[in-house]
Amino acid sequence: MPFIPSRDTDPHAKWNGIEFSRFEQEARGLTAAPASRADDNERATPSRSATFQINKRIWGLQWGAGRFMALLVSILLVPAGAGLALATLLLPTIPFRIALITVGCGVAVLGCALFGLAVIGPKIAQMAIDGAAMTLGATSISGITQDSFKLQSLGTVTNAGFLTAKLAFPKPIKVYWTQRPAGASDLLIGTLQVPLITINGGFPKSGTLTLATTFHIIDQLNMVDFATYMINCESFSWLLVGDATAMAFGLSFGGLALSKVFTLRGFNSLPNPNIVAFDLPNSDASGIHILTTALAINPSTITIDLGSIDFSMMYDGIDIGYLSAPNVLLSPGVNSLRFDGRMKTANTAKLSTLMSTFLTGGGLRLAVLGHSSTIAKTQPAWLNSAFRSLSLAISLSPPRLNAPIVSGLNMFALKLGWNPSQQAGTTVTISSPLVTASFNSPYPFRISVLKVEGDLNFINRDSGLAFAAIHLPWSSASLDADGKLVELSICEQNLAAIPGREHMFCDFLKSVLVASSVYVSISGFLSAQVDTDGGKATIRLPITDIIKLGGLEGMSQIRLDNIKLFKGDADAGISINADTFIVNPSTNTLCFNAPLQFDIHLEGHSVGKVLIPAGFQLGPGENIISSGGILKTSTEAAEKTLLTGLTKWLQNEDVPIQLLGHQDSIFYDSLKPAFCCIDTFTMFPGQKVPLIVSGSLSISFMKASLAASLILNNALDATLSIVSIKSTVYYNGKVLGTVNHKLSKPLTIEPKTAGKTEALPLTPAIRLVDLELLIPVMQNTLAVDTVSTIQAVVGTYETAMNYSQAKVQISIKLL
Repeated sequence: MPFIPSRDTDPHAKWNGIEFSRFEQEARGLTAAPASRADDNERATPSRSATFQINKRIWGLQWGAGRFMALLVSILLVPAGAGLALATLLLPTIPFRIALITVGCGVAVLGCALFGLAVIGPKIAQMAIDGAAMTLGATSISGITQDSFKLQSLGTVTNAGFLTAKLAFPKPIKVYWTQRPAGASDLLIGTLQVPLITINGGFPKSGTLTLATTFHIIDQLNMVDFATYMINCESFSWLLVGDATAMAFGLSFGGLALSKVFTLRGFNSLPNPNIVAFDLPNSDASGIHILTTALAINPSTITIDLGSIDFSMMYDGIDIGYLSAPNVLLSPGVNSLRFDGRMKTANTAKLSTLMSTFLTGGGLRLAVLGHSSTIAKTQPAWLNSAFRSLSLAISLSPPRLNAPIVSGLNMFALKLGWNPSQQAGTTVTISSPLVTASFNSPYPFRISVLKVEGDLNFINRDSGLAFAAIHLPWSSASLDADGKLVELSICEQNLAAIPGREHMFCDFLKSVLVASSVYVSISGFLSAQVDTDGGKATIRLPITDIIKLGGLEGMSQIRLDNIKLFKGDADAGISINADTFIVNPSTNTLCFNAPLQFDIHLEGHSVGKVLIPAGFQLGPGENIISSGGILKTSTEAAEKTLLTGLTKWLQNEDVPIQLLGHQDSIFYDSLKPAFCCIDTFTMFPGQKVPLIVSGSLSISFMKASLAASLILNNALDATLSIVSIKSTVYYNGKVLGTVNHKLSKPLTIEPKTAGKTEALPLTPAIRLVDLELLIPVMQNTLAVDTVSTIQAVVGTYETAMNYSQAKVQISIKLL
């Protein structure tokens, strides 16, 4: 009886004189397979070549019923055939001998053939199995549970020798993860049932391997390791080990060994995912809503049903939200997966960087990590552990913007202020109670602006160079009800000229003073502290815009009123006070914090100055400023022109004058070019009070003489002294007489009072009877017109004024 080793014998046992390793015994059912992961890892796993060499040495291992019967029949047939052949020697005739010899030899040959099949057939079948190439093609994994999954695959068997046969696998086949990295030992992961395989066709034979089975997981930890590798590797290999039975020529050859390696392509971490659609349509307390479609490439031939999958979104190592996709069937090739998720984090710094980078054209780079797979409301532990190893590098393109996110910057009621401690004037304070900017978010989720800070450069439009810069510190801001307009304010921040470009700064200020509209380019960044349902963040956004500012139009709308001459000096000239009305057509306010002065020109001659004191603000609309001035000339021609103007002024005529700016009009160097361009025409409005209040005329018919006395009004704010009067008096268009009289003592009239002259001899121009004075004399009143030259002294300023006044009421006194 042959020796059959037990399961407890040495690892190197013998059967029928053949030595087998423990692994070979296990493959042939001669000893028990290791039941635990530790036992399985301890065993030495043979290579495919070793297994093939062992199988080549196998000449017969177990006796099946078919092979036993074949051997029995062959043993019986060979001697029977030989007996028949020998029996022919007893037959009397030659034909009978030949017939029996033929039958006997045939029986003997048949017996030999059956003996050969019984003995050599298993070796031929094993060699066919060993030499065959088995592959798996399109494979499907579905119905995943904690302990199993459904496996379907269509494979091929080629190079299967010359026998037409059927291969059956009576027991579940063990599946090992083989050819592991770094030469690690094989891991047993499960079992599966292999169906009947038919081998046929031409030489070499081939067949089809059709799997539709359940893969039963034996070791959960081993399965976690394998599934993790399968998800992330380019390829993996399974070693299928088990018993096989071959059926050929009506015979069954059992006890054959199956040991085949199948190599399949892995998922390779789903390389190069591509986002083809991305939107943030809304938000709520759970975060900013994300809708995205990704193209995931499955490079393997395996289709796997992952159910509903969840990913964690990571940005720079921080969890910022999740993405979910339901009913994911990951097929070979390109898969379009639609995700729904939320973004929310309490890490303000990371969210700030994320939003700023994404919205300013830098796109977004995220690590999307596998979190869970839910199948039929359960989460298989081994699959979830492996799925968590999946890390996808996602790149999002920046949003396509129809308009800049921040644009349309407006500064209302802008206030510019100069500091008298800096004569250069290259730093100006800027204030505005309302600054607005259009806010065009590419996504409609809720966003609230809390504060704004910025750094802006003013750009010269001709050269494209920045000439001034302003820093806006953090200040409160808000969005309007429609969420389209950011509103904030600026309080006295410095707009400073960039060194080396002060001339450009001067040109800008010149435009503000002279032009009707000023367009200045700006560029820089605005940072906004925002509150969203995804968290709080500080978004830094670029801004490039053109600001429109109203100009002062060269201060062309200036007028003087309530002019008062309050003193005069032979050297200093006549001092005046006036209400200066300056119209500012813009919405800007200018605070020079320094006095202004303009030259007064009359008919092309410089006749004085208007002095506007410091401390006034030139705001929008009409500004009333109490100003002073000096009327003084430096040439004889200018003196005559001034006297002509004063005469008209005293006669209640408006005198047109020209106000001119110059280098000394303003203290600040940065404004001197602008004030040199001031050239405006206005009026020196005439006096509203006549010089001659009334008079009296004494008529002596006996002496045929006339004498007049005048009451003169000093409407000036300076002392008026009358030295002499030279006048022609008219009545009804006829010359009544003339006066040419130097007062015996100058008549001094205090400001805002009246004084009466001494008697002024009136030389009649015609006979009194020709003047038709009867009626006036009877009425005791007379209205005359005068054309006078009055030598007067205003303060200490002596001048001669040509003065005319009509309808002077004269009372008549007869002597």
